Amino acid sequence: MINRVLTRALPAAAAAIAMACGANAQEIAPGSDEDRYVQGNLLFLAYHEAGHLILDQAVEVDQRADRRAAEEIADDIATWLLLPDADEPDQDEELIAAILGWLQSADEAGSAAGENPHYPSDEDRASRIACLLYGGNPDLYADLAEVLWEEGSADICVEEHASLQKDLEEWLGDAFLTEGEQSDASVNYDYREPDSDDPALQYAYQYVSGAELLEDFAQDIVDFVRLPRDISVIAESCGAGQAEFKYNAEARMIIVCYEAVDWFIKRASLDYDGAAEEGGAISSGGGEELGSGGARVKKKPVRR
Repeated sequence: MINRVLTRALPAAAAAIAMACGANAQEIAPGSDEDRYVQGNLLFLAYHEAGHLILDQAVEVDQRADRRAAEEIADDIATWLLLPDADEPDQDEELIAAILGWLQSADEAGSAAGENPHYPSDEDRASRIACLLYGGNPDLYADLAEVLWEEGSADICVEEHASLQKDLEEWLGDAFLTEGEQSDASVNYDYREPDSDDPALQYAYQYVSGAELLEDFAQDIVDFVRLPRDISVIAESCGAGQAEFKYNAEARMIIVCYEAVDWFIKRASLDYDGAAEEGGAISSGGGEELGSGGARVKKKPVRR
């Protein structure tokens, strides 16, 4: 099964993170392997939604015309934004965590996972991240080659990485900021305390706000792309079963669901027994959201 083979082929950091996820911790210690696992996955979901934002505002693509392609490109943008710099090749913990997170989501669903026409499978998403990671530095990630060859993709991963770089530069054009430039638009953020007194959601709220996830993410966006309009990034409870992040194009808003934060925290402590059951309906404005998807999502977003 590719889940186990791919995990074994990842660098030593993956083994440390995977072993740390066996800890029966009630809270996530800052700077721990569990913390890096949770934050890496949350950052990948945030950047996935940033991919939808970029396609919507900077590239002006109709993502409804081909939803599957839009989701795949959003994943590619997230991966590209998190790829380690050439002079810091060891800064790969976020992507390694994301690979493990998608594989865990696939394992959690098992044979019960149904085919979603809007998204690649969780296994395929993990493999795609691994392919681009390998393609960016084949020498460093040589252990991935055997797995990717088995999947029939290692021979093209270098080309895929180069093609993605070229495509993004062409798509973004003048919106692609160079060092020293900054977006004219602003990214506003807000952590909304859950209405529910569920301790899992309350801890997810405390964890995200304490890690200053939205502050760092907002700064990355304005440093990367020139946006035509202000956007908001909101952390809130989205309701039971909605363990994902979302982008609402009408409201120009990225939504960080505490249910997703809770899912990864529980996976890091091997205490997962389903998403928190409490939490209100989506309260982030009109329009249909483009979610991060995955087998961990048990309930579709509400349409307004």
